[in-house]
Amino acid sequence: MREKILKGINLSGVVELSPVDGRKSFNGKCRVYPFANGKLSGVVLYSYNTPVMACVNGNMVKLWNNWTNTTGRHVNAFMVKCGKMPINKKAWEDMEVIG
Repeated sequence: MREKILKGINLSGVVELSPVDGRKSFNGKCRVYPFANGKLSGVVLYSYNTPVMACVNGNMVKLWNNWTNTTGRHVNAFMVKCGKMPINKKAWEDMEVIG
């Protein structure tokens, strides 16, 4: 599924996310790209240049395994953008990375 998501990315539809924790900005390091590939559609979170998470047909999907404080801030801004509640490191670690 990861490959299908990444192949369907629309580079022209990029959106820069804003922090939800009181910081002013992510300085262009946190971007969201729309994607569509067959029956799969949604948005992909890139932290720096790494695909980290996707919202696929309304479901959150983990694409990358590592968690740092910065990744956590990016993930939580993405969760809020997707209408979900922010998560903590334990919840992130409990999610399975898709291949």
